[in-house]
Amino acid sequence: MKHESMMYQQGGIDTTMFRNWVKNFLPDYTHKIQSNRDYETLVKNENDKDINKVLLFTKKDKITPPFKAASAEFRDKLRFYVIAIPDKNPNPDCVEL
Repeated sequence: MKHESMMYQQGGIDTTMFRNWVKNFLPDYTHKIQSNRDYETLVKNENDKDINKVLLFTKKDKITPPFKAASAEFRDKLRFYVIAIPDKNPNPDCVEL
């Protein structure tokens, strides 16, 4: 895995600005599962049977920084998937999962 350096914008910095910058530029190698059919395709995919998968069930729209960081660090060893089921107006197909 190749690590890349990114320059921070010029000017003053405080912890809030730096935290937001890191959260915005943190690499994300997760895949979103939108429906039960996507999940079935994931399970039956012959190409990925030899690799372990990590599923995150969440109510949030955005992926948390620790999950993003884990997906970047272990992207060659694990596959990371997110199933977002919000409290309001959930997709009925995802609720079955």
